[in-house]
Amino acid sequence: MKKYIIYLPVLLVPLLNLMLYEWKFSVKEFFMMAGIAFSEEVFFRGFLLSKLTGNFRYRVFRGILITSFVFSGMHFINLFSGASPGYVLAQCISAGCIGFCFAVIVYRERSIFFCVLFHLLINLTSTEANLELSEIQWLIYGAAAVFYAGYGIWMYRRKKKVNKQGER
Repeated sequence: MKKYIIYLPVLLVPLLNLMLYEWKFSVKEFFMMAGIAFSEEVFFRGFLLSKLTGNFRYRVFRGILITSFVFSGMHFINLFSGASPGYVLAQCISAGCIGFCFAVIVYRERSIFFCVLFHLLINLTSTEANLELSEIQWLIYGAAAVFYAGYGIWMYRRKKKVNKQGER
């Protein structure tokens, strides 16, 4: 259990969402968000990441980046939901950085379990998000995106160091 404490910082966005937005629990919404989180993680981190990285170590980082960019780009579809272009851009940047972090977690753990769980928490806590961001929200979510990117890089480098030492 101790080795999983490293993933606690991934809860940053759900915690921010709980502080910035009113949250209401709905069973219908829970199952809808669970389905979305599960299907996106199975496709992006389960299928696409494994296909792009294969068994070749030198392709791992490239595969992580590509899946992150594709995951980010997929969120542009939210322009059709009535969200402002600025909100969608912020969502795409955040999704790319979080997707990068999630891909590194899958690379480390060889399982999408934690990513499905974290993705579900993010989705559930952001259902009441405004479709327009204030300046302070731009700053907060921008800082969170930078944090996720940096945290993902740190975890990736840590995994490489552990592999070189022959531990795991």
